[in-house]
Amino acid sequence: MTTFDLAMTNLNLAMTTFDLATATFDLATANLDLAMAKHVPRGENRCMLPAGQHFSSLLSHQGHRVQAGDELLPT
Repeated sequence: MTTFDLAMTNLNLAMTTFDLATATFDLATANLDLAMAKHVPRGENRCMLPAGQHFSSLLSHQGHRVQAGDELLPT
């Protein structure tokens, strides 16, 4: 095996490891989205984000809970 072949093998291994890490992060994100959807209680003073927003977009704004799928309401 030449040095170039070895370098390409290492690059392919690094790319595969990165792909695995990305897939693991995506799975963790999906699990968090599911957990948030199941365990965030609904309340009267709740504002919501448009459907399709990611968990990282969840905010607490002026004491109101915000969750993906909710409508934005005036405060």
